[in-house]
Amino acid sequence: MEHTKTRQSQSVSTAAWGAWLAIVLGALLCVFAYFRGLTAQPGITLLLVAVGTALTTGGVCVLILYQRILKALGGMAAVIAESASGAGDLSRDIVGGGNAQLEAIARDYNIFLAKLRKLIGQIRGKTIGIASESVQLKQFLTEASAGAEKQESLVHEISAACAGVTDTAVNVSGRASSLNAQAEGRLENAFHSQAELSELVQSIATINASQKDFRSTVESLATHSHEIDRITQLIRDISDQTNLLALNAAIEAARAGEHGRGFAVVADEVRKLAERAKTAAGDITGSTQQMANLTDNTLQIALKVSSDTEKARVAVEQASASFSGMVDNFRLTTDELHSISSAMLQLETANRGILARAEEIDAVSRNIGQRMRESLESSARLGVSTEEILASGSRFKLGSGNFEKVLNQCWHYRDRCQELLKRYADRGVDIFDQNYKLIPNTSQPKYETSYDKQVETELQDLYDEILANIPGVVSLIASDINGYAPTHCRKFSIETGDPEKDFANSRHKRIYNDPVGIRSARNTEPFLAQTYFHPGTRRIFTDISSPMYINGRHWGAMRINLDPKVLLDD
Repeated sequence: MEHTKTRQSQSVSTAAWGAWLAIVLGALLCVFAYFRGLTAQPGITLLLVAVGTALTTGGVCVLILYQRILKALGGMAAVIAESASGAGDLSRDIVGGGNAQLEAIARDYNIFLAKLRKLIGQIRGKTIGIASESVQLKQFLTEASAGAEKQESLVHEISAACAGVTDTAVNVSGRASSLNAQAEGRLENAFHSQAELSELVQSIATINASQKDFRSTVESLATHSHEIDRITQLIRDISDQTNLLALNAAIEAARAGEHGRGFAVVADEVRKLAERAKTAAGDITGSTQQMANLTDNTLQIALKVSSDTEKARVAVEQASASFSGMVDNFRLTTDELHSISSAMLQLETANRGILARAEEIDAVSRNIGQRMRESLESSARLGVSTEEILASGSRFKLGSGNFEKVLNQCWHYRDRCQELLKRYADRGVDIFDQNYKLIPNTSQPKYETSYDKQVETELQDLYDEILANIPGVVSLIASDINGYAPTHCRKFSIETGDPEKDFANSRHKRIYNDPVGIRSARNTEPFLAQTYFHPGTRRIFTDISSPMYINGRHWGAMRINLDPKVLLDD
């Protein structure tokens, strides 16, 4: 820009000197013509006078043109040159210098320049708004991406579980079908066993009936045996009585002598007959007694057999009833197994359908996850693009607007911080020391250097002044090219030992090497504006960083974090 202004000044000066030279030459020619007129050469004299007059008139006209037009054009050119330079100063209007045509040009140019300033200001504001929205979008996408990844993982697990369930359902269905077939076979056998058991119950009932008839016969036989025994006993009694009567008759016959001899013989025969009858009755009694005993024993055995047979019949009937109940239950179980087998086949079919849908959902989830990751990368690129647009638009100096006002304040305090560190460097303090020593017993990793304690108080005083004078500032630090901040604002330099409190209020002496922090620390452009999401406060901030050079060496950057809304014009 300085080179352009120099060339413009040289051009204007050359025109002015040319005009003055023409006037001087014209005057000299007129004087020369006057003296030539004295030598009586009128033709040459007239020519010299004409040329001198023309030169003088031309020079005067050029001077007038220079004063009224060229000078105004030079001023206009200087303003336009500043606008077109690298600094892009659009804050100055041009003036027409009193010439109507130039005034019209200047007015139209100034109107255009005002519109351009407004447009650039709007672009800045929109870019800041887009940056904030892109950060918000990035945060939403980050959370959505995390959710999508979680969903992708869960869907994959569900798909794997569905595959396992399907395999299990197929296995269970096969086993249920096999078990159902076996149960149907067992049920058929049970029906045969039930029929055989029913036949056994019927046979036992028949045997029991026969046993009852046999018992009745034995009881009748025993009764007759006892009746025969009673009759033989009666015969024995009669024999004894007859024998006694025969004895009495023999005694009486002996008394009668010869007259009773025949009667004695008869009495003796009667006695013998009675003895034989008694002996026969005794034999019959013994036989009938033995038969009665056998009959009684047979009756007892028959009674016991009949009782056992009855018990067996009752037991078999109960067993048959229980077996019938068991068969009924078995039939119900078989029916249930058949239903289970059918249900398992349906479950297998349904699980195959679910597995197909789960695999489809799994594929869709993977696709969504990939799209979310691509969207996250795209939002990150959008953030970088908005930063580049803002940086490009901020190369122009508009002379108005909140962003330019805040940026100028940031540069002002950056220069003061830079001068502060330079003073310490000039005293021999090694402010470029990068031998970071870990401070023990801190909730967050913190480090000290050879210079942090020396600059701490003055830096905090400057930080507090910045917090008070720049609206919307939330925090600020000066960090070296590695992101190390030797101190922080006083309200953020409080160490309590409580990790939760220290995370928010103890930020000094940390190394901020996160993506935003390291870009800010190593940026060498006039400034870098980064809009980011702060997870601790869940707020969006704009980080304006400007590089700091100490004795020509890049030390780091001044980072000022503020609410992006304060950068927008009303």
